[in-house]
Amino acid sequence: MAVLTKPAWVGVAIAMAVAVLLIINPAAISLSTAAIHFFKRFAPNPPETNSASVTIDSVGSGNATDGLNISPTHPRLFWNADRLAKARTWWGKHSYTPNSQNVNPFDPYDTLFACQVSNNPAWCDAQINWAVNLSEESCYRSVGCDSMRVYGEAVMLTYDWLYARMTAAQRTTIINNWNTWMNYLDTRNSWGNTGMPASNYFAGAFRTDFSLGVATLGDNSQASNFLNYALNNRWAAAINFNSLTGTGPLAGKGYALPYQEGSQYGRYSMNYYAVPLQASMMMGRDLGQETTAFKAGVLQTIYTTLPTQTVSRGIYDGWTWSDDENWIQGSNLYAGGGMQSRYYGDFMMAAAQHFPGMAIGKLARQWINTVNPNVGPMWKAVDSGGTTQVFSTLPLDYYASGPQFAFWRNNWNTSASALFLQMGQTFGVGHNHFDVGSFQWFRGGAYLIRETPAYSTTVAGYNSSGTVDGSSGYAHNVPLIGGLPGVTGACTDSNGIVQRMETRPGYAYIDANITGTYTNNVCGGEHPERGNVYARHVEREFIFFRDIEVLLILDRLQADSASRPKTFISHCENNPRSIDASHFVCLDGKQQANYTVLLPTAAALTTVNEAANGASCGKGACQYRLEINDNNPIGMQSYFLVAIQGLNAGAAAQAPTVQDGGASWTVTLDANHRVTLNKGMKSEGGSVTINGATTNLRSDVQSMTITDNGPMW
Repeated sequence: MAVLTKPAWVGVAIAMAVAVLLIINPAAISLSTAAIHFFKRFAPNPPETNSASVTIDSVGSGNATDGLNISPTHPRLFWNADRLAKARTWWGKHSYTPNSQNVNPFDPYDTLFACQVSNNPAWCDAQINWAVNLSEESCYRSVGCDSMRVYGEAVMLTYDWLYARMTAAQRTTIINNWNTWMNYLDTRNSWGNTGMPASNYFAGAFRTDFSLGVATLGDNSQASNFLNYALNNRWAAAINFNSLTGTGPLAGKGYALPYQEGSQYGRYSMNYYAVPLQASMMMGRDLGQETTAFKAGVLQTIYTTLPTQTVSRGIYDGWTWSDDENWIQGSNLYAGGGMQSRYYGDFMMAAAQHFPGMAIGKLARQWINTVNPNVGPMWKAVDSGGTTQVFSTLPLDYYASGPQFAFWRNNWNTSASALFLQMGQTFGVGHNHFDVGSFQWFRGGAYLIRETPAYSTTVAGYNSSGTVDGSSGYAHNVPLIGGLPGVTGACTDSNGIVQRMETRPGYAYIDANITGTYTNNVCGGEHPERGNVYARHVEREFIFFRDIEVLLILDRLQADSASRPKTFISHCENNPRSIDASHFVCLDGKQQANYTVLLPTAAALTTVNEAANGASCGKGACQYRLEINDNNPIGMQSYFLVAIQGLNAGAAAQAPTVQDGGASWTVTLDANHRVTLNKGMKSEGGSVTINGATTNLRSDVQSMTITDNGPMW
């Protein structure tokens, strides 16, 4: 099962990477000595319980622990009397036969729920036996124990929900096992710990610490320690990571917390927070209001979802980025890359129920009604419905300030143009592509431009020479210098630096200096082969004109020598068509992208079939790569100025032109749209003219905040 396995070499590589990181900066990923000594005082064996029956206590009847009023009886997590009664009514109309073999990540939840509302002894016994016999002995001391991450919470819910059905010996077995395993994970394993607050391993461990502490409190002498670590260490790290005013190197990475690990692994984190969000609120502490992380998670899910179902895949797709081995599986219920995946569905349903009176909750419910994702029975069974809010009440643009990702649209219609620009990279994760500076574009059900999603797969190399790692820049839409992209392993000298950004009714604009992602002289100078030794300056500037759907891109590039070639990369799902040396067309069904290369004046196009040369990128993922080359630069400093228009196939295209004004260029897109951009390696000044009104381009970064009503610019 893809979500639970990885090639052995990946684990070895991760272990080596962690070891290197510990040598470079041990404080960044290790726990404090005091915390380790604190956990070493844990008692080895828990006392047996004397509870004999299951009742539902009202919230507040138990002891307050870390701000939670925990009932002395079971179940404590997710259920109260009203919710359980509602679930049993739902079951009467929607009963099903669960797969009690628990072969996928959601089966334990579905079997457990079916047992809870039906009292079917066979299902209940199967669930208990699964929880008691699940062993992590061969895994818990590894760099990343996938099954602990995936199944820890389900075991604790089994302990809590089926408490009275279990024998004392069964409960003791679960407590002893998970005390050992989670103690090691919390105190001796840095992977997925507080130094990696955006990792899905972190989110999985948080929910297991939380549910272990709540479920076994009163039976387990270590329960409060796990709960404390969940809320005072892990949760504190998550809040600090998301906060724009936090402290330390992993602070201020906000407005993308659950998502930062990418289109595959980020959605796991989204899902992992669903039960703790709901359970903590029911116990008197609303984690969802202690940070903007989950509100941002709702919003980024909405902005990540493409405007309509893709023609090629017949599903609601989302932007791909970072490691993603499952995109090609499409609508697969659990592993596929579509937005209808249950990972998204459960989280968005939890958010709709958590914030029912706020715009955030109403927007989440609107997303559910639009996308119709798979949602787990336990969430459906307790849902009372609620009001929705149309997406058109949201701004057209969204900015995830931590990783510096921009999401742009021209409207909220199903035929809209939607763009995704990656001006930075993520931190505290563990999965990443080297794709800073990449951009993607979707219009009318088709990908005008997308990346080639990959994980441990290859694509044809530069100029169709050999094959290269699919996680490198070749599979994305980034500039090349000397035929090389940015850093291809380990670390970069810096993140991209967004220098200018603004959102306006007529256009969206962003500029970023991404030079630091091409070099690793500071962080990994002993491995020059991992960086681009030819790169001296790399800066990208994007302007999107909403009404005419034209994206103008200016690359300011400096190499180490005047003879070093430079390359502009973009991708087409189908083989592109050349009109002449400066004009190309990518056709995808009823949609097309028209490319006009304004600079350099003597560009040369090479089209690379990324599936060539024995590349391992999967069918449907591989594409055609446009390599627009400046093979004869006139100096170390070069410029690429490219206009791309999205339009219906066969429609009349714009004919952009550029005029050199000495210190600047003036680009005329049509009679009503003009841009002036100043020369130089640093973006300064410039203006946009639309329908006779001229606006100076903003010189700084326009801020955006997350509120209960959504993004506010």
